[in-house]
Amino acid sequence: MGPGSRRDTLDNHFGAWNWKKTKLMGPTLLRKIKLAVVGMNDHVFLHNQFVIGIADDNLVQKWEKELIDWEEDHQKPQYFPFLH
Repeated sequence: MGPGSRRDTLDNHFGAWNWKKTKLMGPTLLRKIKLAVVGMNDHVFLHNQFVIGIADDNLVQKWEKELIDWEEDHQKPQYFPFLH
């Protein structure tokens, strides 16, 4: 196999692989979205159970406010109520 044939062969293999990845991207993303929705529902349920289990409602409200503030500005310090 000469250098030109080698390059063409590699080019064909890489092109076929890229085409295969492109064709499978839709089903792959759909599968991942379905898993993410189920995971989100589980996390929301667990978060709600966690919040219900905390006796001090003011602590939860303070924690959520600080979390929202930190998401808007990452320069603010993080607050971990379970460490205090």
